[in-house]
Amino acid sequence: MYPEEDIFDVAKRESGILAEARAYEYLKKFYPRKGRNRKLYFRNFSLSGRPDFILNGAVIEVKKSRLWKIRREWIAQLNLYLLFEKSEDGYLFEVGDNGFRITKYKFNPEIVRGAIDYFSILERHISRNKIPVKSNSHYCKHCSYRHLCESFK
Repeated sequence: MYPEEDIFDVAKRESGILAEARAYEYLKKFYPRKGRNRKLYFRNFSLSGRPDFILNGAVIEVKKSRLWKIRREWIAQLNLYLLFEKSEDGYLFEVGDNGFRITKYKFNPEIVRGAIDYFSILERHISRNKIPVKSNSHYCKHCSYRHLCESFK
């Protein structure tokens, strides 16, 4: 689901790796396995990704969190991973400075359709070399593809 890795903020990436390591320390007594890279193909694009862990068929996605506020894109990402793994059950495992919060989710096809629509619109803009309508939303500010929009300016 993400473009080239080298455009990511290194500090954010490292904090995510540390969060995943902390989550594994908590989960290791249950023998989780790392998720495998998967890919879904659509007409003009593909989505790929890897859930952080699989435990008894459930998908576990780890996020570094300071505000204990679950973001919509996390839920969308988890649902895409549930689709990849053909699983009904998923967990967002938030790692904060002072502990963990685990929230259970069931697969939601409406959320998956919304995510696919989002990527379809994004692909259309990219393939036509058109900048999407700029938004001050969290999604634009933290979009993995924002460098493409910024490069058109």
